[in-house]
Amino acid sequence: MRQIIKEILNTQVPIIVYVAPDGARAASAGVLITMAAHVAAMGQEPISELLIRIHGGGKMSREMSEKVENDAVAYIQSIATKRKRNIEWAGKAVRESVSIKADEALKINVIDLVSPNVDDLLQKPRWP
Repeated sequence: MRQIIKEILNTQVPIIVYVAPDGARAASAGVLITMAAHVAAMGQEPISELLIRIHGGGKMSREMSEKVENDAVAYIQSIATKRKRNIEWAGKAVRESVSIKADEALKINVIDLVSPNVDDLLQKPRWP
């Protein structure tokens, strides 16, 4: 995931992440990759969502679990800052495992647009 995000953040070619088809969701690493995109889009269905859950492999001490969570929060917030997306939501997504539907994600600047299909998406004027 970190390698994919690094490539997205460093490319000169605009990258679109489209959470689709309608009703699809981006979860965990998918949320971070979506946040890293130059253009983040979601399908129109109300059940389309972004959801993040941070899972540690095996059992971790409380201290280690907090370190992993803090690292993930810092990472997603740095991505949100670079892409001028909602930093507060990004932190909550990690700390509270919150999810967000497409219409709300657009409203609070987590994504750039909602689009019913790829053809419509490619006609949108929201390019970097």
